[in-house]
Amino acid sequence: MARYTGPKCRKCRALGISVCGSAKCALLRRQKPPGIHPPPRRVSDYKRLLIEKQRLRHTYWLTEKQFAHYAAEAKRQPGVAGKNLLQLLESRLDAIVYRTGWAPTLPAARQLVVHGHISVNGHTADRPSFQLKPGDRLSVNEKSRKVPSIAELAANPLALPVPYLQRDTFEARLVTKPEADQIPVEIQENLIIEYYAQ
Repeated sequence: MARYTGPKCRKCRALGISVCGSAKCALLRRQKPPGIHPPPRRVSDYKRLLIEKQRLRHTYWLTEKQFAHYAAEAKRQPGVAGKNLLQLLESRLDAIVYRTGWAPTLPAARQLVVHGHISVNGHTADRPSFQLKPGDRLSVNEKSRKVPSIAELAANPLALPVPYLQRDTFEARLVTKPEADQIPVEIQENLIIEYYAQ
């Protein structure tokens, strides 16, 4: 399936969590999923696993192929596969740019990266999937600091600071690998690994 370009809040309502990142999310007004609402039925085990997988996939706005690649990589690495998966996803450049607060949503952070506004260790990085390592330094490029939307967000303190990231106004540093309990997402990662084990 190709990249989703439809209404983002439709996914929020379908999955039951806010994945759009907007303060005016439709989920706050309408808790029910989109479409005609049949009476509630028993949720099968497979559907429970599928919904959990879709929640994490849409939190980071990845295609199914990209997400399956990360799940396979997480299983290959030593340690707990579910925690490895969260670390891989949170170490992506677009996710870290979003956590710094330089962009209001993750898709907006991805656009900043693709348009060449962000540098990693002094070199412009335009791949949202670039994996950051502890000690890597991010910065907003000199010309991009004059963009009003970036300057306004950079001047504000972080609403939800994360312990694995140190941030100045236009510079940030990944201090340590993101741990699963430090990542601000409400996901049962073990169910996702169980989904791919079937």
